[in-house]
Amino acid sequence: MKKFFFGLGASVLVVACSAPTLTTKQALQYESIDAVIQDKFSYSKKVFFNSADMSQIETPTSLAKSYCEGNGGVFIQKNSARLQRVYTLSIHDPNKTQKYAEGLVGMFVCNMPREHDSWGINVNPTKQGRGGAGGASSIATLELETLNYEGLQANKLIAEIESREAENRINQAEMARSKFLARSTELKQVGQQVCSPSNQLGYVDAVSESSAIKVNIVGKVMTSKNYFMFYDNISTFTVQNLNEYIWSSSDQWSSCSFQKQQ
Repeated sequence: MKKFFFGLGASVLVVACSAPTLTTKQALQYESIDAVIQDKFSYSKKVFFNSADMSQIETPTSLAKSYCEGNGGVFIQKNSARLQRVYTLSIHDPNKTQKYAEGLVGMFVCNMPREHDSWGINVNPTKQGRGGAGGASSIATLELETLNYEGLQANKLIAEIESREAENRINQAEMARSKFLARSTELKQVGQQVCSPSNQLGYVDAVSESSAIKVNIVGKVMTSKNYFMFYDNISTFTVQNLNEYIWSSSDQWSSCSFQKQQ
């Protein structure tokens, strides 16, 4: 994994020109994508382009794509990186311009005929601001990070782990909600500990003939998770102490267990 920095500036209204590419013969002369980048960009090189040239922001992906395809690979964008400023190709269609510009940044993968020859490149905007005469241009720096096959597999593994963790969080949240709903229809008794979906903690103070309940709210768990008190394996948590009384529908509360703070 290697990182390179590519500084560039763009005026607000620009017209696209052809970005540099590699012929198949040229692509075959390089041993790796790292060699391409080292040949075409210096570590601290900054290239500024004027209102008639959009090619500089296109250059990293254009060279990577032509190198990939020149060696028999298939070049695809895996995900995009968000550009804070629009590089305007057409003042009449700024939304299309944003979409086009974001198609030039993010993570790209070159899938080679031999899987172990596959590689990737991250093209990430790392700095954006205003510059130029009268603040008329938009300045950005692109960080280029290359990934070999092992790096791609590590990224894939990380993505799979993050996906499983996200799925697990969703499942836990749904199970907590289901547990609350199952208990919410139970008859409440005076003195019973109850909790709300928004993590209020209380005691049933009275029960009306219509099954509405008067709750003495004694605290609220400080968390952004709804149904927190119905998650499994709760350990420690912070409570904001309260002392309020409200009448509420019984099904807005479910039985739970907590230790009253002194």
